Amino acid sequence: MNLNLVVNPLPFPGFLSDLATLKLILGLGLFLAGVLVFSLWKDRLFALKEEERAKFLMFNIFGGGWLVAVFAVCGGIYFLFDSVFRFTT
Repeated sequence: MNLNLVVNPLPFPGFLSDLATLKLILGLGLFLAGVLVFSLWKDRLFALKEEERAKFLMFNIFGGGWLVAVFAVCGGIYFLFDSVFRFTT
């Protein structure tokens, strides 16, 4: 039995070593996460009665989900367009 075997880690994929590709993946992930958070927030908000909506927006942790969704979508769009412009130049 040979005990001198060297275990090498898996190689890092070549397409992930480019910064523009990583930004493209990050942009897509942020954009999709923002859309998902916004749709969950919208469903919860419209399921409430009119008088419960203000309390939901002011005091519930999920009430501020729309703000997280806006930042995620805007960050996703920024990274998407930044990486697309780098691929074309």
